[in-house]
Amino acid sequence: MSKYRREVLAIFKKLHVTRLKLFQGDEPNLGKARAKINLEFKNHKVVESEAEIPELIEVAKQVEHFYRTQVVQAVEVDGERKRLIIREETEKLDNKEFDENAKLTTRRGTKQCCNKKPE
Repeated sequence: MSKYRREVLAIFKKLHVTRLKLFQGDEPNLGKARAKINLEFKNHKVVESEAEIPELIEVAKQVEHFYRTQVVQAVEVDGERKRLIIREETEKLDNKEFDENAKLTTRRGTKQCCNKKPE
């Protein structure tokens, strides 16, 4: 039995827990995410290189972190409006106000827009 078995099972479970939180109440996406997680683990079940297993575990951890912190759920409120479900783990970045007077700089020799040639 592989020395990584416990770690693989732990990240497998963590991905499914994240899936349940992320798509709560969204049965179609819960099923699709479940199938995708299971398929990826099944496809890598017969990895022969012991050196490759820690790399795959790290990828799974990064995927779980991305979904837990970057993806939000949109729930339809009525025909035109949606409500975003933002969890505590969701990373929130600071927004900057738009500055209409900002000067955009371009690198020398690149086009500023599709129809104008650089001067």
